[in-house]
Amino acid sequence: MEVKRTLWAIGTSLFAGLVIVGCNPKPPLSKKAKNKKQEATLPGAIQGENWKIAWRTRNPLNRNALAPPVLTGIAENGKLSGDELNPTLQLETFTATLYHKGKPTAHIIAPKVNADQKRKKVVATGGVTVTSIASGVITKSDRVTWTLEGGKIVGEGNVSSFRAATGKQPAISQTGNKFTYDPESDRSIIE
Repeated sequence: MEVKRTLWAIGTSLFAGLVIVGCNPKPPLSKKAKNKKQEATLPGAIQGENWKIAWRTRNPLNRNALAPPVLTGIAENGKLSGDELNPTLQLETFTATLYHKGKPTAHIIAPKVNADQKRKKVVATGGVTVTSIASGVITKSDRVTWTLEGGKIVGEGNVSSFRAATGKQPAISQTGNKFTYDPESDRSIIE
């Protein structure tokens, strides 16, 4: 009987405590606290180190199919900005593999990269190196733009391209102001 009374007293005390504490309205947030809460949920507030990116695209005709990769990469630092409908990644010390029709087509190394998902475009700057996976041609330029539509890679400024001699193919070395790499044909044009 004593045990029941003790349990009843503990239960009643807990219930009363919950009613008193739990039913009181939360105190209103100050303007400063509201702004901090908003900042934490706004895009652009997300930044960090050691980013791993796996950008895939879905087939609108078969949404349940495995989405083929578009770009996979890593970056030492990164920041997400924009909004939910147009997220933009700003990355530093970036290394990635670009894909065309689900197959790896080129490796890219860049000090800075902006990836815009809505425009389906990646812009790399600061001295960029692009290596064709199929041919092994290494091309360097100041800036590189890659668009998902068509998959072409365009480099501008201080372009230099090199391929070591392999089998029957001689070594090549070219320079120019612009290059365009077409993954469909695995050909680069240097202007």
